[in-house]
Amino acid sequence: MNLLFLGGKRLLGNSLLNSFLNLKINKITVLYRSKKPDIKKKYKSKVEFIKCDRSNYKELKSKITKSDFQIIFDNNCYNIKNTLNIFRAMKNKKFYYFFTSSIITYFNFNKVRSEKDHIKFNHKLQINKDININMALNKRKIENYLIKKKTNFCILRMHNIIGKKDHSLKTSFLKNLTENVRDKFNLKNSDQIQYIYLRDGVNILKYLLNSCLSGRRLEPVYNIANDPVKVSSIIKLNKKNKNTVNFQNKEIIENLIVSNKKIKKYTGHKFTKLANLLKN
Repeated sequence: MNLLFLGGKRLLGNSLLNSFLNLKINKITVLYRSKKPDIKKKYKSKVEFIKCDRSNYKELKSKITKSDFQIIFDNNCYNIKNTLNIFRAMKNKKFYYFFTSSIITYFNFNKVRSEKDHIKFNHKLQINKDININMALNKRKIENYLIKKKTNFCILRMHNIIGKKDHSLKTSFLKNLTENVRDKFNLKNSDQIQYIYLRDGVNILKYLLNSCLSGRRLEPVYNIANDPVKVSSIIKLNKKNKNTVNFQNKEIIENLIVSNKKIKKYTGHKFTKLANLLKN
């Protein structure tokens, strides 16, 4: 099978691309828009790189219809127009579409959310003040389009990604969450923090893609997230940390909890323990 990959430059995309090389895929093609990605030298002849502005339908069609793609892995879509361009260009062709979405499409986090809750609360806009509203709305539009279209797709709702090469301050915030930081940002010991550890996320998404390659049935939506952890537990693990980082903002939103039961059941994946994560 041939794979078209969109969004391979950043933290998650680069890690996924590297892991996908071990799967039984005949050809991997990466679409990039601006300057040549730094990762191009890394993969050499293993991956084909095509420069294309996906928002330009004519250009997109001329570039992606030359090859026969059975799977499209879209890790960089924040605009419904770009999704529509893909499906329009691939009209009358059979392909499976993976879309990396976000848990922020839920909007309302008053309780633990399962994959089905998204549709039930579709008419409600009880938006958390810390959520990027435009991103949430755009991701939701794309999800709704896929669900209504009833095509071959899998929506991957990613939680906040943390890991070694995290260029944001999310990982650092977790590693330096002490009583002082807790009090500064008015957190409670009972508050819960959820995330997806990069290594866990990559292994899960690789498993799902491999399942698709093997002909296994996938659910239309999966929440991709580690188990939630109480603030008190994080502080306990960081007890020896003197916390020299002066955070200006609360980098991780508390109590944004989604259910990960479905992905656990399907993959059997054992998530990295928080203690091991904080050590790395």
